[in-house]
Amino acid sequence: NFELTAFKPPYDVATYYNNTWSDVAKDIYESPYFGAELSKKSHFKEDLLKLKSSTGTPAENMVAIFEFVKQKLKWNEEYGIYTSTDGIKKAYTDGIGNVAEVNLTLVAMLKEAGYQAHPVLLSTRSHGIPLYPTHEGFNYVIACVESAGKVILFDATESNSTPDNLPLRDLNWEGRLVKEDGTTVSVPLYPAVYSEQNTKLTSEMQADGMFTGTMITSFNNLKGIEYREDYGLMKESELKSSLESKYNQIQIEKVKLNNIENTYKPVTEMLAFSADNLVDIINDKIYLSPMLFLSVRENPFKLDERTYPIDYGTPWKNQVLVSIKIPEGYAVESKPEDMALGLVSDLGAVIMQTVVEKNTIIVKYQSTINSALIGPDHYKELKEIYKLAIAKQQEKIVLSKSKI
Repeated sequence: NFELTAFKPPYDVATYYNNTWSDVAKDIYESPYFGAELSKKSHFKEDLLKLKSSTGTPAENMVAIFEFVKQKLKWNEEYGIYTSTDGIKKAYTDGIGNVAEVNLTLVAMLKEAGYQAHPVLLSTRSHGIPLYPTHEGFNYVIACVESAGKVILFDATESNSTPDNLPLRDLNWEGRLVKEDGTTVSVPLYPAVYSEQNTKLTSEMQADGMFTGTMITSFNNLKGIEYREDYGLMKESELKSSLESKYNQIQIEKVKLNNIENTYKPVTEMLAFSADNLVDIINDKIYLSPMLFLSVRENPFKLDERTYPIDYGTPWKNQVLVSIKIPEGYAVESKPEDMALGLVSDLGAVIMQTVVEKNTIIVKYQSTINSALIGPDHYKELKEIYKLAIAKQQEKIVLSKSKI
């Protein structure tokens, strides 16, 4: 996309536009549909007084204001950095508004409450990356608070978000913090904390290959936001059906979700399952995959070459602990060798370990990516690690009848 940088009529002086980010920030802030909206506060003063009357700490009061705006104003899914002509007052009254009306309301309330709050302009992931000073490069605005030398980011359009835990659409390189005087600084949008998924699967296998077991999985930070978006509003019957489709090889007997509404704790999925197609029985031997139905079967990276970075949105960790009680009369004949793979520069690692304790097989698997962005120069290496990790997951544990 192109944007006008300068205009020079014949035999006249050139007029320049958007020379610097400060020029852009000043123009945007001076718009009656941006900076002027932040001075409007009469419509929320009474509500803010109630929020501030609690005995909470400054951090707790800040979160209380954020949660109030999330509940008070619903996002109509309209993008843009400016409010509509009706402005934030009408949006506040109606309880619905575009992204600017929702998050500029949050900025205004935080400022009125005494916090160093500012709007942050950004371009969502589907909109591209504004590499040079531009108005049109931004299509979204969030809120921030400067506190103790740090910048805390907020997006009140996302009901499942928490401070510094933004939805994936926001996580696109850098935003521009805009101050009242028109000055601006870049703000990293990628979080420093890991998006985490931790699974503990406990199962028992019969001699005929039938499995029963339980699985508990927790989802934290961005994975928590995404899980709540995907499954949070489902009825139990819908959730069962969806998870059976996701996990493919099992029948779910019971399922329960914890902390689905408490966004400040990891959401936890607990299920009881049965399965009769997880193993191959040939003569007196049983063959099974170490991670059962949790194995990854397809490499997401298929291109031979890649020009752009791999953009995960956040650093992430995926930990799996599988416990399999084997049938009486059987012993482990062979198992996959342990594996430890790492990317250069400590960008990530995959570890898998299989141990046998009496009549129980314990499989530990962990994959970690330590950076939200992996450059294209590491693409082939990352692709190869995925390939090796998937191959390791497909190796078989072999059980044979014990010789007495």
